Order: sequence, then C-alpha cells, then structure tokens
Amino acid sequence: MRRGIGLLVTFLLVSATLLAGWVPASADEEQSALDVQITEITPTVLRPGDDWVIQGTVTNTGTEELSDPVIRLRFQTYVPSSRSALAEWNVDGESLVTTVLVAQPLGSDLDPGQQRSYRITIEPEESPFYPGAAWGPRGIAVEATSGSVQDVQRTTVLWYPEEQESVAQTELSVLVPLTATAQEWETASEEGRTLAEAAAGRLSGVLQAADTPGVSWAVDPALLEEQPLGADAAARALDAGDEPAPAEPTTTPATPTSTPSSQTGTSTDTDTEPDNDGTPSGSSSGEDVGGAPDDPEDPTSTGEDTGTATDSNDSTDPDGTTTDQGATGNEEEAPSSTSEVTGTELITRLTDRAGSRDVIALAYGDADPATFQTEDGAALAQAGMDRSAYLFERSDLHPIDRVLWPSRYDQESLTSLADLDVRSVVLPSTSQPPTTDVTYTPSGRSAVETEAGDLDTALWDSGLSALFSSDLTPLQIRQDLLAQTAVIARERPSDGRGLLAVAPHDVGADPEQVQAVTEALSAIEDAPWLRMTNLRSLLGRTDSGEPREPVPATPTTAASLSEDQTAELGSVLSTLEAYVSVTDAPQRYLGAIGPNALGAPSTALMSAPGTQQRLIDTATQASAHMDSAIQVESGSSVLLVSAGGELPISIHSDLPVEATVTVRMVPGDPRLRAEEVVTATLSPDATTTVRIPVTAVSNGNVDVHFEVLTAEGVPLASGEPFNVRVRADWESTGTIIIAAVLVVGFVIGLVRTIRKGRRFETRAATAGADALRSPEEGDHREQGGSPDEQQREDQP
Repeated sequence: MRRGIGLLVTFLLVSATLLAGWVPASADEEQSALDVQITEITPTVLRPGDDWVIQGTVTNTGTEELSDPVIRLRFQTYVPSSRSALAEWNVDGESLVTTVLVAQPLGSDLDPGQQRSYRITIEPEESPFYPGAAWGPRGIAVEATSGSVQDVQRTTVLWYPEEQESVAQTELSVLVPLTATAQEWETASEEGRTLAEAAAGRLSGVLQAADTPGVSWAVDPALLEEQPLGADAAARALDAGDEPAPAEPTTTPATPTSTPSSQTGTSTDTDTEPDNDGTPSGSSSGEDVGGAPDDPEDPTSTGEDTGTATDSNDSTDPDGTTTDQGATGNEEEAPSSTSEVTGTELITRLTDRAGSRDVIALAYGDADPATFQTEDGAALAQAGMDRSAYLFERSDLHPIDRVLWPSRYDQESLTSLADLDVRSVVLPSTSQPPTTDVTYTPSGRSAVETEAGDLDTALWDSGLSALFSSDLTPLQIRQDLLAQTAVIARERPSDGRGLLAVAPHDVGADPEQVQAVTEALSAIEDAPWLRMTNLRSLLGRTDSGEPREPVPATPTTAASLSEDQTAELGSVLSTLEAYVSVTDAPQRYLGAIGPNALGAPSTALMSAPGTQQRLIDTATQASAHMDSAIQVESGSSVLLVSAGGELPISIHSDLPVEATVTVRMVPGDPRLRAEEVVTATLSPDATTTVRIPVTAVSNGNVDVHFEVLTAEGVPLASGEPFNVRVRADWESTGTIIIAAVLVVGFVIGLVRTIRKGRRFETRAATAGADALRSPEEGDHREQGGSPDEQQREDQP
C-alpha cells in the first residue's frame, strides 16, 4: 500500500513536469537563486540487480524563501553515439529523447542560505535499465524547482549489464608534468631561492595526489638543482671553496630498468620490452589517495556548473605548434611558495616516489626548442641535456631512455630534438590529426619524420586531458572520464586502443581539482572496458596506422629567446665550459651559472620576459666574474742576450680551486720564437710564476704578450704586451773575446814556462862542470876565483 502511494505521488509529479515542459538549458543562462549539486552516484558502474542511488544538495542562494522545492531526475534513454554527442548533453542538455524517472519533494521550504540534502533511490525493478539494454553512458540531470526558480546539474550514469566478451579493454596512461610556473621562476630569481623551494607549495600537493599506481611523471631536471637562482647566490657559489658533493641516493633504488645516458639526459634501457600489463616499472611506495565518497551534507560547490571537460585549453597557440598542455589560468591562485614543505623535502619526496612508476624527462626548464635552431642555441640545448643527465644520475632517477615531452611540435623543433638523440616525443593528438574523417578515436601512437631521423610519438587525447583543467565537480570529472572511455570502447569494441591523458604544466594551481582527477582514476577499477597502464605500455605499441597530417614545417610563434639573447647565453656557456675544463670542480660552475643560463629559454617564461631577462643578466654577470678570475700580470722590459732562454711571467688566479692551464708566448716579430707551450698549475687565490722557453733568431726589440689557454686552446686570459730586447750575438761575441783572452794567456804562460825551463837547463850544465874540476881548481875557486884569475892577480 505504501509503495502504491509513493508510485502515485511520483506519477503526479512526473505528469506535472511533462505538462509544465522541460527547460534543458535556459535555466543555466542566468544566475539562479537555487543551486543543485550531485555529490554521489552509487554504484560507479550500474549492474543488473543494483540499487541506483543519487545523492546531492540543494541550496537557496537567493534572498527570499523558496517554498515546496521539488527534485526531478531526467534520464537520456539512449547511449550517445560519439564523444561530441556526449559533450552536447553535458554542456546544454541537448538530447533527442529523455524521460523523467523520479520527481519528489525536497521535504521542506528553504530559507535564504539554507541547504538541504536529497537522496534518490531507484530499485532494480524500477530501473530504466533492463538486462538486454545497450551498455554505456546515459545522460542524467537533476533539476530543482520552486515556482519559477530553477537550477539543474547534469552528468552521466554508466550501465554495464554483463561481461561483454566482444569488448576489448581500452588502455589509459596518465602523465603528470612536474615543472615550475612563470610565477615560481620569478619568485626564485627575485628572492634567491631554489626552484624546488619556490614550487614546493604547489608541487608537494601534486606529488601526493599523483602518487597513484599507474600514473607516470614527466620531471623537469631544473627542479633537482640545489643552487638558488639570482646574482648574489651565483657569486657566493663561484667564490665557495668546496666542490658540491653529489647527493646520496634518498631511497633504496628499485630494480633499475635503465641506465643514465649523458647524451640525452635520460637513461638507457636494459630491458627493451615494454611493460604491457599496466603495472608500474617499480614498486609503489605511496599512499592510496583514491575515491572515498563525498559527504552529501557538504557540497563541493555553491556555483552552477553544467559544463563538461572541453578542449578549450589545449594550447596557447591553437593553430600553431606550442603545446602548453592546458594551463589552467589560475596561476595567481596557486598555493603560496612559503609552504612548510622545503625545496629539499620536495626533492626527497620526488625521488622517493619516482621509483614506483614510469618517469620521462622534460627539457631542462621545459625549454622552448625553437631557441635551438642557431649554433648557439644548439650548444644551449646540448648543455641542458648534459646538465639534466648529471642531475638525474645524482638523484638516482632513471627516466625512460630518449623520451622527451617538448613544448613545440613543428618540424624544425622536432629535428633539433632528433639531433640530440631523442627518439620518442609526447605530443597533442591535434599535432597529427587524421587526414581522413575517422568515426573512432585512434590509438595515441604515431610517428613523425624529421631530417635527423624518425621520431615515435605518444599522442595525448585532448578531451581526456581537459579533465585536469576543467571546472567540473569531482563527481562530474569521474563520470565524464568513464563516459568518454566507454564511448571510445563502443566505437570499435574489438579494438583495444591505447590512450594518453596529460595534466597541464601548471597542474596543482587548484589542489582540489588534482585530487578530484586522481580519485576519478581510482574508479577505473570498476570499469570493465578500461584499465590503467603505465606510459611504457603505450610507447611499446606500434603506430596505429591512420594517415595523418604532417606537423607544421616551422614554428608559428616567436621563440622564447631572441637570437641576440641566445647568442649572449652562448657566450656565457663558452666561458663556463672553458673554466670547467681547467678545474677539478666542474659542478661548482655548472651549478652556479647553469640554473640561470639554462632556465632562461623556459617555455613558461614566454609570458614573463622580465624574469627571463633577469636570468640572462645574472648568467652574464656571473660569467664576467669568472672570466676575470685569471689575470696575466704586466711584464717589464727584458734583455735577452742569448739565442735561447726562458722568460718568466706571473699569473694571478682568484679561483678558489687549482686550475691547470696552458701558457704560451705570442711574439710580435719573428726574430723571437716560442715554439713550446707550458702546462702550469695555478694555485688558488695566489700568484704563480711560469717560465716560457724562447729562441732568438736575430737582434732587435720585440713586443710580446702571454696568453693563458685551456688544453683545447680556448683563451682564458691575455696579458699586456711588453718589450724584449734581443741581443742574440752578444753571447757569441763575448765568448770569442773570452776565448781570445784565454788563448793569449795560454801563450804567455807557455812562453814563460819554456823560458823557465831553459834557465834550469843552463844552471844544471854549469853545476856538472864544476864537479869535474881538480882539487886545486877547487881551492882556487874557494879562494875567490879561477887559477888564471889568481895568476893575473899575483903578477906585478
């Protein structure tokens, strides 16, 4: 009896609704004094024998009392044949055939500001679904009316009567980017903070929400930098005395699936077979953040919402080649960067949780590849890749080998990436639309030809990706995700395709939105036609084979940096690389200047040219500071009086570490040659004397200067010219004179020696004659003379 009365009341209310007519969209065009919300539908997927329960709230948002409010449930009687038809229902309620299933009083009047909950229960025997009914989504709308005041909210319900043997499961991969916004770059550069610290308030919530099994991450290596941005921080780092030590791994590494590659900044797979079973590449270490029902007494929104996830935010350049991945436009509402989570803690959480999922790389700073077209730009790109490789290895992160998510998809930009040995890229599906009208959603796998080689492409679906940036309620996001994938599966039931959905690059600006999407992903377990897989599974698929339009030949918007700015950064990198090569502390200089120089081409900074120029100026100032660290002291005039010798030169180094350099002399005249260069080790913060061998060819005055070079011959410093007076014959002339003096002295000595020898012989002969005389002669000699002399004396 009671049930019969209830049916009678329902019949009368439905009849009244039919007589009054149904207003599908006009009620949404003006702000209503009523707000109706659907907060829960159980079960997520309706099966035969299930009670169908819809719960929600009705709020009087006006200033007058609303009497006798009535709740009506309208039902779409057929399955939408396409995603566009599904969107039409969610946006404006357009449908060929609908019926009112339930009309029931709310139960009391509503005072201004008052809110009441409602609950609609449809038992199996009253359900519009029957065992043979087609499976898939149906549109539903809950309408609240009080006199002429009306409001409506729409969503979908999913029906799956039994296991459909002919339905192949659709695979869904989800990719969440972890990179900084323009505001966070500005905060870090102005306040001298690390990029991770500036982004911690937003990204800590993203990490928690995206710590869902099967969700893959795209990591910007700039977030792993421990060096603050800004001129003061760079100067302190350059003057530091200690080389930054590589950080210890923050987590026990999972079984690696790849090894780092210095060429691409990613890693090299040790197992080339993709994981096609949907399991993550590591073991999960995160919390289960999925899907508790909302409290019906606590509305999730007080504003009207009748929209669906649309593709209005696919790109900042809808007809061009930039892929901003749907910036939400709520960057100013992002959580404050003064969050209690520090930059170090953010990096630790990221590295801890990355091991349980697939990770790919973003370019350093999510750089704009349109800046890589010049020679300086190519050097900038390679430097970013090399720095990325170091940061990933230091953090024990192993991105999938040679996979990159670029911010552009034109032919020139993709060719520059292929030149860097990238082999797979993540692009929007709109970058390669099918050339023919297809009536189904193709798999998200294709390829693009470039002059540097073919690139495999993973194409993200615009409609599914828009859920991350939509203004739908959490329940609408969940139901729309399931409804879209059900329509896709119904398009070709026997063709299990692979799809990709991505979050916008400023994901987390609305934390509740991110949480709603991750909770929606947990509902996939209840959808027999759908399963979550990691990104590796999609990359392991072959090209879906549909003919597609080629990507644009050239960028359709200006590069993030002008050619002059790119050339300025190229000069900075040249100086940086030169000093890195002569010291044993390369990471001090790469870490000090790199975050500023390599961050300037960031795609996010295209909307913040002031911040971009600040980074360039900081890098230039730091480079100039480094470029003056080694000085050749001025020499004084030197007299060279030989054909060969050594010239001394003093070199002062302000570097806080030793530097091994090559020193050479550059003469201004061929009369003096320096055929050898000298390798010298300069002491830190000291002056070192280096001696350079030289050869004099002829006499004359020669201006010379000294240069300090790297081992590769790159100049580091050059001294002022000074004069060397070459008198190469002075040495030979002096030698001749000295030799002549020695010869003369030798001759004189020889003559004197000969004369002395003759005197000695005369004396010896005389002594012999005296010995032969008679004794009388001897007596006479003793008496004063010879006998003859004595006789002459005796004569008168």
